[in-house]
Amino acid sequence: MPLLRLLKQIVFGGTVNAETYHHSQEYFFYITLGVPFYMFGQAMNPIIRADGNPRFAMVSTLAGAALNIILDPIFIFGFRWGMMGAAVATVIGQVATAALAVWYLLNMKIIRPEKGDYRLKGSICGRTLTLGMTSFLSQISLVAIFLTFLICLAVILYTYRTLKSGCVKQQKQ
Repeated sequence: MPLLRLLKQIVFGGTVNAETYHHSQEYFFYITLGVPFYMFGQAMNPIIRADGNPRFAMVSTLAGAALNIILDPIFIFGFRWGMMGAAVATVIGQVATAALAVWYLLNMKIIRPEKGDYRLKGSICGRTLTLGMTSFLSQISLVAIFLTFLICLAVILYTYRTLKSGCVKQQKQ
């Protein structure tokens, strides 16, 4: 995984021992599989609150977190899965939150989606794009700014570690 090798250089400065790196790589792999479920579950919370049920939004998130807390020791110590067990427990919690959100979507109080509602209609797509474009561009610009900040920070930290380790001598002016 090239991303993990880059993270190893940036975050650990290349000085992490093999066991720690292996654990982080293992955890990162399984957590990555759960990202779509996490994103869906978190994206549905505002919709559930807007439907008039903030309590269910909170309970669905807490149910996933509680499941994670319960499964962590079982997977880590009971099944002896170690870091993989922690990651799998987290992903199962995220899947539970997403499943509760799907259940709520199918049983909403105010909005009752029907089969025909899922077909794309040009006029609605055009209005939606018009309304959502400003928010989309705003969010994308924030992501770009944050990513630029992280890259700059990584370069600064890497340069500092390199200079501090004595690998590169500073030139006096």
